[in-house]
Amino acid sequence: MNFEKIAPFLKDPLILIGFFLFIAFLFIRTLVTKGTIPVLRQNQGFSILKLILLYGFIFGLLLIGLGFGLKYKEMSKAEQKNLVSLLVTELDGNIQIISELKKNTESFLSQQIELSKAIRTDGIKILPVMFPEANLNLDSNVNTNELAQQAFLELIDKKLAENKTEITKLEQFAKALTKTIRTVKSTNESLRDKERTRYKVIDVVWTSNLETYKKINVIDITLFQRGYTQMNNIRNDYDVIAGSTISFSDQLSDYFKDDNELTWENLATVLSIERQSYSLIVDYSKNLVNTLTDLNDIKDKLKINAELIQ
Repeated sequence: MNFEKIAPFLKDPLILIGFFLFIAFLFIRTLVTKGTIPVLRQNQGFSILKLILLYGFIFGLLLIGLGFGLKYKEMSKAEQKNLVSLLVTELDGNIQIISELKKNTESFLSQQIELSKAIRTDGIKILPVMFPEANLNLDSNVNTNELAQQAFLELIDKKLAENKTEITKLEQFAKALTKTIRTVKSTNESLRDKERTRYKVIDVVWTSNLETYKKINVIDITLFQRGYTQMNNIRNDYDVIAGSTISFSDQLSDYFKDDNELTWENLATVLSIERQSYSLIVDYSKNLVNTLTDLNDIKDKLKINAELIQ
């Protein structure tokens, strides 16, 4: 007999009890056959036999009750498969939501890139000076206050601050930029979904069956737990990057308002928000792609396991 082959079956309580009873009675049988236990008188033997029968009957009833109780608590494979299928369906719906967030994030990132390109238009000499490319280099340490101060010193040194032609170009650019930002603001706020009415991770099936999952043994249910954690983290982070992107647009629009004074302090604020927003959305985009890959892997594994359940 290979013990390694039968060991997995010993996890069942009834089999485990039966195994130990087998060992116990085998041990007693050995003691009797070897003559280790002395022969008893008739009245003593009858008393011991009566005790054995009584406790054996009680123990048998307990085993029957335990067996029914375990069977009642145990979920059938069909029930487990049905619950897993419901969870897979809910997961599939949530993957669609995360995919929508990915599309929105791509839209935010595209808008961020376009705005950053616009405020560095070569045709307007003041802009590349005010908004140096170094601010978008995420691999280097940048002090936005120093960048803003250097920009204003360069504007003075190159006499761009006194060049009426370039100032006129800047004013025209500012009007066009603020108009564009106002146009897309409502769309951005809609994509942001601040109240979470459109893009919401659904966990109805998951939360309503929390006590049942411990009974599932046909699959690794922790896969779902990890998936829901990832999805909720992605949804929470989406609020941050959407808010950051909108904040950058608003700050840029305020900076170029007609009544706003173009100081290096205000410029430093815009540069700081631009860099922060760009950094957040780049990191989030990578995390979003990785999370979607993980979720689809989880769904595929669960579907395969569910199909294998007989």
